[in-house]
Amino acid sequence: MKNREINLFLKGKKFLLIASGLGQLVISFQVISVIHQFQLDWAEPISSIMSATEALAFELNVMSLDCITPSEPVMLLFCHSMVLPFLLVLLCCIHFSVLLLKHQRTWKLHRLGHMLGVLFVTFFISLCSTLLPPLICHTHPNQVTTVRAFPSVYCNGTGQHATMILVSSLAFLLPALFVAAALWVVLQLPSKVQTGDMNFIRATSFLYSRLRPGAESFSLWLLLRNLLMVLLPLTSSKSASTFMMNILLCASLVASAFVRPWRMMICNYLDMFLVASLIFVVTLGSHVAGEVNVNLTIVACLALFILMFLTSAAFVAYGASQLCVQRVKNYRFFLSHHKNKAGCVARWLKMELAIRGRIFTAFVAWTG
Repeated sequence: MKNREINLFLKGKKFLLIASGLGQLVISFQVISVIHQFQLDWAEPISSIMSATEALAFELNVMSLDCITPSEPVMLLFCHSMVLPFLLVLLCCIHFSVLLLKHQRTWKLHRLGHMLGVLFVTFFISLCSTLLPPLICHTHPNQVTTVRAFPSVYCNGTGQHATMILVSSLAFLLPALFVAAALWVVLQLPSKVQTGDMNFIRATSFLYSRLRPGAESFSLWLLLRNLLMVLLPLTSSKSASTFMMNILLCASLVASAFVRPWRMMICNYLDMFLVASLIFVVTLGSHVAGEVNVNLTIVACLALFILMFLTSAAFVAYGASQLCVQRVKNYRFFLSHHKNKAGCVARWLKMELAIRGRIFTAFVAWTG
C-alpha cells in the first residue's frame, strides 16, 4: 500500500512538471505575439515565427478560417471576441454530456470550474489581445488615422469605430470579472482551507496548484503582469513599448528569483530562463525598432543611475546599522520536553505566552 502511494505521488509530480512546463511555454508564445504587435522591423525567419504565434491570439485569418468568417469589420471583431467564450460553452457541454452518459448523480461543478479556470489562465493574454484592436490606431502620411487591424475603419470614435469600441468594452467584462474572481479566491482561500472546504479548493486550484504553499497571491501578480503586457501596444511609440515591456519582464524576473513561487524548483529555473530569453528578444528588437527616442533613453539611464546609487547606499546604511544595533534574540523563552505526552503542555504554554504579547516568543524543542 505504501509503495502504491509513493508511485501515485511521483506520478503526480511528473504530471505537474509537464503541466507547468507547457503552461509557461504557451504563455511565453503569447507574450511573443504581443511583442509582434509592436510592429518592429524583424527580418526573416524571425518575422514569420512571430506571425505564427498570432494563432494563439485567436486570429482567425492566421488559422485559415477566412472562408467562414465575415469580412465586415464589426462582425469580424465580434467573432474574434467570441472564440474563447465559445470554447468555454463547448467545454461545459462536453462536461455535462459525459456526466449524463455515465449516469452521475452530481454535476461535479468543482471539476468544471477547474477546467474553465485552467483555460482562462492559460489563454488570458490571447483573450485580452483580441479585444484591443479598436484602440490600436495607425497614422498615415496624410495624417489620417485608421484602425491598424481594420484599415477601412477610421479612428474617429463614430460609426463603425464606436460600435467596435462598444463590442470590445462589453467583451472585456469577461477578463475583468475573472481577475476580480481571482482576487476573491486568494482572499477567501485561508478561511476555506481552515474549514476544510474541499470543493472550493478543488474548483479554484487552477490558480495555485502549480505554486508552492504560501505563494498563492503570486497568481494575482501573473494576471496583472499579463494584463499590463497586453496594453503596451496601445502606446504610439515603438521605443516606449519595448522599454516598458523590458521593465515588466525585469520585474517578473526579479519576482520569480526572489519569491520562487513554483511548487517544483525546476519550474522556477524554467520560468526565469524563459523570462530572461524574452528580455533578450525585446532588447534586440529595440535595435530594429526604426526609431530612437532620445529623451526616453536619457530618462531611463538617469533613473537607473539613481537607482544604483540609492540601492548601494541603502546596503551600506543597513550594514552600518547592524554594527551599531545590539543583536536581539529571536526567542525569549526556550521550552523543552522529553516525553511525547508533554509536548501538548509545552505547545499550550507557548500559546499562552503568545497571548500576553509579541515579546513573549517561545521556541519548543523535543529532547527525547
